[in-house]
Amino acid sequence: MGPYRIRRVLEATAESNKRLLELLDDDARKSMESDARWWDEVAYAEKKKSSEGQIELTTRQLEKIAVAALSSIRELENENRDLRKRLQTTNRNRE
Repeated sequence: MGPYRIRRVLEATAESNKRLLELLDDDARKSMESDARWWDEVAYAEKKKSSEGQIELTTRQLEKIAVAALSSIRELENENRDLRKRLQTTNRNRE
């Protein structure tokens, strides 16, 4: 992505990123707050734009990508489940 698109993505996600900070523990919050990639387009200035053409991958490379993606999805699903449970517990305690 070019600088314009990066700026647009950061602008579009700024509010949800701030809400996400509220759900994190202190260490994760500090880490996210200090990671410029969440907030500042300058963090991407040295990144090279990849070509938009088709990339040839071997079956093994595709398999590695698929396994990594599915593992990430599973991890995010587990995190989401845990956060929902914490939120439900917090809401019950407030009632």
